[in-house]
Amino acid sequence: MRRQPIISAPALREILDHPRLRLFDCRFSLMAPGLGRSQYLEAHVPGARYVHLDEDLSGEKTPSTGRHPLPAMEVFRRRVESWGVGGDSIVVVYDAANCAIAGRMWWMARWLGLDDVRVLDGGFPAWREAGFESSRAVPGFPAGRVDARDAPAMPVAELVEIEAIAARDSGLSLLDARDAARYAGEQEPIDPVAGHVPNARNVPLGGNLDGDGLYLSRERLVERFRPLVDAAGGASNLVHMCGSGVSACHNVIAMELAGFPGSVLYPGSFSEWIADPARPVETSS
Repeated sequence: MRRQPIISAPALREILDHPRLRLFDCRFSLMAPGLGRSQYLEAHVPGARYVHLDEDLSGEKTPSTGRHPLPAMEVFRRRVESWGVGGDSIVVVYDAANCAIAGRMWWMARWLGLDDVRVLDGGFPAWREAGFESSRAVPGFPAGRVDARDAPAMPVAELVEIEAIAARDSGLSLLDARDAARYAGEQEPIDPVAGHVPNARNVPLGGNLDGDGLYLSRERLVERFRPLVDAAGGASNLVHMCGSGVSACHNVIAMELAGFPGSVLYPGSFSEWIADPARPVETSS
């Protein structure tokens, strides 16, 4: 049975010495890719290992992929095993970006079939705000074992399915987790083209959080996502995207918290969509 996808700072503190706990610090800045590692070396949750979005949570980028394509599942499985993760591990991940980066590792660990994977609610800022200790020590663990799977444990949408949505030839609904300005094409600080995939609906990830950067209550997340689930005919008909398949995982987590598991991730997201200039792009909300 899968656990809740988030854990509070006090609850993490209670299990910090658990022998099966494996902690991962995913702090990262798209504008300064080395910043997260530097922050980790200065201070992190005791026992945490650093994981880099580009180096550890992404595959090889090509002209036809998005900015952060998924690595091959077998490659990632061997990678997490080398970090000491086994099938019975308690995996906790965090960042300092409203869980937007940590959510990617949460999703990928679940994609491998790991069941007990949680995001630290509020990330490292919440840990520090609670007054808990930090460390500069880099941990090491013996290699773990994660059983190989014949198929992903989390559903993934391929480009052909997004093309069908854009052409209004699909029963799936596409939700874009980027902020409203990027979705509308009013600004685009990262990708060379601004706007969104035709027929995508804007559901910014910031709407999942309260003023302290913590996930909203289950009741409020139900209010946010139930109309979308009902309109789509079920959570499995909702596909999440963003700029490169990273922050979209935030909405997958929010839906699980609301009791709507089974929604789908489009890993390539907008940066893959615009890799072919022939694909249509819309602007305005």
